[in-house]
Amino acid sequence: MLGYIVRRLLLMVPTLLGVSVILFALIHLAPGGPEGLLIGDQYNEELAAQVRHNLKLDRPVVEQYLAWLGSMLRGNFGRSFFDGVPVTTMIGDRVWAVERGVKIAMGSDAGTEFNDHGTNPGELGYMTRYSAMSPMDAIVSSTRSAADLLDIGEWVGTIAPGRKADLIAVRRDPTEDATAVEDIAWVMKGGKIVHSAA
Repeated sequence: MLGYIVRRLLLMVPTLLGVSVILFALIHLAPGGPEGLLIGDQYNEELAAQVRHNLKLDRPVVEQYLAWLGSMLRGNFGRSFFDGVPVTTMIGDRVWAVERGVKIAMGSDAGTEFNDHGTNPGELGYMTRYSAMSPMDAIVSSTRSAADLLDIGEWVGTIAPGRKADLIAVRRDPTEDATAVEDIAWVMKGGKIVHSAA
C-alpha cells in the first residue's frame, strides 16, 4: 500500500510541472503579454518595455519560467497586479475574514475595467473558488449582506412578505454550486416576471 501511495505521489510531479508550464504559457500568450495585462488601456510600447524590464520579462523565456517556478515552490506567489499586496497575504486575509464572520458583499454590476457589466453572477463562482466561502455564503453576500451593508435590508435582500419581490430562478441548485446563478431560467422584478429564458 505504501508503495502505491509513493508511486501516485511521484506521478503528481510531472502532472504539476505540466500544469505549471500551461499556466506560464497562458500568461505569456495573453494579448500584449503579462505587461499588457498590467498596463491595460494605457498601453504604449515605451511603458510596456519599462514594465518588461522591471518584472524581468526581458530575460529568456526558459529563465523566466525557472525563476517563476522557483518562487512558486518557495510559496512566493508574487504580488497582486492591482494593489501590489502579496498574494499569500490576500489569500490569508480572505480566509481570516470569512472564518470570523466579516460581512462581505458582492461587487457592483456597474462594470469595471476587468469586470464587464452583466458578468457579476460569475463573481459567486470566484468567491467560492478563491476564498473560504461556501456557495450559500456567496449567495448571502450578494443578497442579504449586500442589502444590509447598503442599509436597504428592510426592502430587499431576503424573501419575506412586504419586501420587493426581485428574484431570479435558476436551473440548478446554487447551494451546491454557486455558478448555477449564471444559468437563469427567469427574472422577477417587483413580483412580475420580466424575463424568461427559452
